[in-house]
Amino acid sequence: MNNEQGKPHSEYRGSQLRHSIFLVRYSIFLLLLSFLTISASAQNAVVYHAYGPYATPGDAAFIVEGNRIHIACGAFAAKGPCTFIIEGNEVYRADGTFCRKGRGAYVVEAEGIFRCSGTFCNKGQCILMLEGNKVFFADGTFCNKTEGAFVLEENVVYYGEGPFCNKGDAAFIIDGEISMTALMAILTTK
Repeated sequence: MNNEQGKPHSEYRGSQLRHSIFLVRYSIFLLLLSFLTISASAQNAVVYHAYGPYATPGDAAFIVEGNRIHIACGAFAAKGPCTFIIEGNEVYRADGTFCRKGRGAYVVEAEGIFRCSGTFCNKGQCILMLEGNKVFFADGTFCNKTEGAFVLEENVVYYGEGPFCNKGDAAFIIDGEISMTALMAILTTK
């Protein structure tokens, strides 16, 4: 018995099978290739929670992708909603699920990080002040130093204690490169 093309059915089915196997292999190859390119360029840094004086790593807290900061979910750092968008030294809250620029949150300047308001990020009062590798809580428009907030050491952020910002327990572990503006924005969430 022959089909319309004059080939026996067994030969026709064999060519269909070879063609479908080729298509499956090709689609798997394209899927893997796209996954590798996405995963290679997607994450710049992952910020994990840390515990204790020896910085025992915990679940992922934030994912920093270029100029966007996302909340991370779980130990494998699944990307959650976008929280902040960074433009130069200004940090904006994200508006909606598609990471659109919302209202101003913070302005990072040489003397510290200031709250800001409105769509043009009008500078308000100082909340954190960077002094060497120590971050202090600050108050007012002139960044009056109050007490220690965080101590930065290599890729670990520790809580700072007292007026001299003595190193306490660990708060975050940073895996990857992160800008100081992004780090300061993340520290304001603690």
